[in-house]
Amino acid sequence: MPKVPRVGETAEPDFSVSPKSGHQLFADVPGFGVIPSIKDKGMHPCSNCHTWAKSNLTPRRLRVPHDNFLLQHGLHGKGEFWCFTCHHLDGAGGLRTLEGERLSFDDAYILCAQCHPGETRDWSFGAHGKRVDNWQGNRRILNCTACHYQHRPNIKPRKAVPPPPVRRGLERNDRKPHVAAPLWEKIGARYREPGQP
Repeated sequence: MPKVPRVGETAEPDFSVSPKSGHQLFADVPGFGVIPSIKDKGMHPCSNCHTWAKSNLTPRRLRVPHDNFLLQHGLHGKGEFWCFTCHHLDGAGGLRTLEGERLSFDDAYILCAQCHPGETRDWSFGAHGKRVDNWQGNRRILNCTACHYQHRPNIKPRKAVPPPPVRRGLERNDRKPHVAAPLWEKIGARYREPGQP
């Protein structure tokens, strides 16, 4: 399977298991499968205590041992995000929708879709995110958390990669000015008013 570059603490895709059938969040999206993440206990250190300790649900500045945990999702959530905005309240792990419906970590894209419907729609159709295999046949997509670290989802801009070299015997087009012309001019056709022969 393809090697997916990981940034920070993103969830590593598990290519050894079958993709989970994706939920149709938009009516016109063709079916797809979501590649689940490898179950990594290190990705969920909170569950070490919060599976048995009662959680204080009041949003506040965190103290030891949480003070080294920087939740930066609130930077674009106007400071309104808190652990239990996205995580289930009972400490058993997993995610929750804004309405309180339980989600597995493999369904993180449903959680993301609540605040990012445009990106999720693009992701569903293939204009955002990473596809694996090919564009025909079964569609397999990486989950949001394979590229975005869930507690700091913004990805820093990266320098664009240079274009591939021009094959021998061809010349580079980017050195000539590109003039946009309507297709009918390029093929020599002319526009006819309605009713003209």
